[in-house]
Amino acid sequence: MSYHFGSLRALCDAAVELALERYLDAQQKAVSALERRSSLETLATAFARPMIHAVAAGGRDFAVMRIVARFGIDPPQGWGRLDARFDQIRADVLRVLRTNLPEVKKAELIFRTRCALEC
Repeated sequence: MSYHFGSLRALCDAAVELALERYLDAQQKAVSALERRSSLETLATAFARPMIHAVAAGGRDFAVMRIVARFGIDPPQGWGRLDARFDQIRADVLRVLRTNLPEVKKAELIFRTRCALEC
């Protein structure tokens, strides 16, 4: 363990990061497949499906999501490399939101999305 990861903390960080990458893969695949004119309900379903699936499955999947959520509060140093993934998912979400809510400015949509995700 010390040779490959350096510490137990680094091993845990790597395991959680792998779980987060799998979650992001599923979320990005679902959201990027949406048509620009998809409904808000369809967008919400695609965005939340990976998390809901993990919660509904229970067991290991649910435990992993809880751990990822805890790490999200105080992310490990290497998580900055995932910023591009988060940005791409956000861009796909905004693409649908802007079509459905053309009167709302982009900055306001970003703010509302962030508020909804943090609640």
